[in-house]
Amino acid sequence: MENLTPLCRLAYEYGTDKCPQMGHTYTPYYYQLFKDRRQTVRKVLEVGIGSPSTMKHVKGYKIGASLFMWREFFPKAQIYGVDILQETIFEADRIKTFLLNERDKPGLRRLVKEFGKGRKPDAQ
Repeated sequence: MENLTPLCRLAYEYGTDKCPQMGHTYTPYYYQLFKDRRQTVRKVLEVGIGSPSTMKHVKGYKIGASLFMWREFFPKAQIYGVDILQETIFEADRIKTFLLNERDKPGLRRLVKEFGKGRKPDAQ
């Protein structure tokens, strides 16, 4: 494929379906939005982590694929993810995930209040 961005390549490397190589065209758009902010973004929240059962269209999908993509793309950012499925919850270097339904508006508000702009997460 021609004109693949660095983010497209990362998405493909980590096995997320957000890239043209896997059927979606999100990463070229995201790259245009964020390419000049890679060193300044400090926090990323992704709603919906995905699991092998929900990502059957991606061969060998590994939980948190796009979270790992974001971690590499934003080298100074803490990456957060939320999902409704317990099987998707994990922690890794600069990645923290939470069990939360995206329809739970009060829960999302609490999460943003605790980890949102200007606050550093408490050590746990």
